[in-house]
Amino acid sequence: MKWVEIIRLRTEGIEGLPKDMHAELAQQLKQCPPSQELKKVNLYAHTSVPNDLMISMTWDTPDALPWGSELGRSLSRELRQYGLTDHSVWIEKN
Repeated sequence: MKWVEIIRLRTEGIEGLPKDMHAELAQQLKQCPPSQELKKVNLYAHTSVPNDLMISMTWDTPDALPWGSELGRSLSRELRQYGLTDHSVWIEKN
């Protein structure tokens, strides 16, 4: 089953964010190479809110994990120190 895990970080108005946060996070995500289950990892920046970001992880597993992967839950917990996070799982419908 194909599914996407999305983690959004909202940082608007929060001070003390690392200036190179996107670059550092992108570097860490590159260390999660695609596998048989984890097909792709992408990092997106918000177009008008400079520090807001979104991570999407595309999975292909026998069943979707309703609460997300261990990797996704870990990333979500770590990002909470920088602002509000939203962690959700979406399944592909054809």
